[in-house]
Amino acid sequence: MGRSLGVELITAKTCSFDCLFCESGPTTVHTLHRDRLVPVGDVLDELSDWFDRGGTADYVTLAGAGEPTLHLDFGRVLEALKPRPVQSALLTNSSLMHLPEVRRDAAMADLVKASLSAWDETSFRRLNRPCDGVDFREILDGLTAFRSAFTGRFWLEVMVLDGINDNPADMRRIAEQVDALHPDRVHLNTVIRPPAYRTAVAVDPGRLNGLASLFRSPVEISMAAPGPHGPGKGADADLVPDILAIVSRRPCTLADLCAVSGQPKAVLSDRLKSLLDAGLVRVDHRPDGDYWMAGRP
Repeated sequence: MGRSLGVELITAKTCSFDCLFCESGPTTVHTLHRDRLVPVGDVLDELSDWFDRGGTADYVTLAGAGEPTLHLDFGRVLEALKPRPVQSALLTNSSLMHLPEVRRDAAMADLVKASLSAWDETSFRRLNRPCDGVDFREILDGLTAFRSAFTGRFWLEVMVLDGINDNPADMRRIAEQVDALHPDRVHLNTVIRPPAYRTAVAVDPGRLNGLASLFRSPVEISMAAPGPHGPGKGADADLVPDILAIVSRRPCTLADLCAVSGQPKAVLSDRLKSLLDAGLVRVDHRPDGDYWMAGRP
């Protein structure tokens, strides 16, 4: 998607799922109840200010630490983006696509990327841990209804976990359901940051490549880390607000932080050590690297 500006419409962490693999941590407000979780007028004002100050991006994306369609007015944000020189995207876990009003508002996006990583009710509950009232068949029916009417770009993400849904026979069942939705693109993804639950274990790229052959739809292996986002600030700049803002949204390696800030490792290492000593960040030492997160566990 190139350079994307994320818009957070959900108070963390409000979601209809409590997925094993979520990089935003365990769900604390597990709900299907739709509400005005943040003032959408404030969001629109922030977006207007960003555009007025010369902000540019390939996409403005409704995403974040929760399910954006839980916000009753997410469609207002997509509608407000129509005259802007940017494309809009919605990332959704698909849990509310059975609702006609959600499908109507979602259809205002230029791109909708939905998730479908299970093949039946049992695998769905094991992987996505939905709240009460979410039904796997209802999700499939909702996605089918949405796809039949949506004229924009439609992508599906399949999150693959070791020992959960990486068996070829099970992935073939997922592929059959995915292909029936005729997505423009399928992203096979796996864990690249510390997941909400340690039972979520990554699958290596070679295995993902093998599983990709089970789909008739166009498949991309989607597990890249963030790339550079510009030259960044000078080494003497106050980086603390930026560091805290980034790690409060998702765990990051030192390399991730260097990529998004444009700062050398030595500078960021010093800042991170100071923040660690102050208890403002913590570090999770994992086999695949050290991940920095906000606050204490």
